[in-house]
Amino acid sequence: MQTLANHMWTSDLMDATYTFYALSSRVEGIDKFRQQLSAALQGLPPAPFEASDAPAVPDAPDVAMVRSAFQGTLEPVLALMPEGLRERYIAINERTLAAGVEEVKAEAQGRVLDVESYLRLRPVAVYGYWMGAHTEFTLGIDLTEDLSTHPELASLVDNVALSLALVNDLFSFRKEYYEGEMLSCVWVFHVKEGLSLQGAVDKTCDLINQNESEFIAKRDRILAGELGKRGDIRAYLAGLGYSMSGNLHYHRSCPRYHGLDHDWSTQIVSGLVTLDRDRTTVDPAARR
Repeated sequence: MQTLANHMWTSDLMDATYTFYALSSRVEGIDKFRQQLSAALQGLPPAPFEASDAPAVPDAPDVAMVRSAFQGTLEPVLALMPEGLRERYIAINERTLAAGVEEVKAEAQGRVLDVESYLRLRPVAVYGYWMGAHTEFTLGIDLTEDLSTHPELASLVDNVALSLALVNDLFSFRKEYYEGEMLSCVWVFHVKEGLSLQGAVDKTCDLINQNESEFIAKRDRILAGELGKRGDIRAYLAGLGYSMSGNLHYHRSCPRYHGLDHDWSTQIVSGLVTLDRDRTTVDPAARR
């Protein structure tokens, strides 16, 4: 587990680097940054990279360091994966890198993606498809054949990835809005569909609930069938569900998105939410 945790930590470094590229005038360098990480996925030497390709923003992460951390933590994970899972995980990472670059370019150019494009891209870019592979890895199983022959089983990861993206967008909106980042479905719904902030939040919540209901329905059908008799499948389905609920708990409670001393306890189900520059506050006594 520590091996995987070390690798997952590098997503923060990559996120930070993407953000600096979005704020930089050297956006063309993001393609070379992707090449660096893609080379790491293939076990190749670092691709050529000039100082002029780095983000032109103070305090930007060192690209060579990010690449080194990514490759150094990735290789032990790949070494422990069965062949089928390993090949799928490399492909997942390639898709994730490509989606991240596409997001950065849109943000740097001041473009707000249309809703369909955003919902296609965002679940990939936020490492949503890591969740299925990581669940297999931590359980010590390889479902490559089952996922290729059972479309409904394979599609559950789409629900997990979408849940991760929507929940992240909902709860990170305050922090990212004040930092000038607009990669959020809340912002997309506001700009592209003309919804108020409350309307965009409500639509995001509706999508989260619809997606969760779809996941549960698919999961229950699988559990009721022949696949559901297998222990590895049942453990996999449980793990995907835990990843969704764990992601929601993290985003409701973490200081990264809500400031220090934040209390969004499970007892608070409604009230007035105020998005201050340094914190989220909730008044459960107030009603809109």
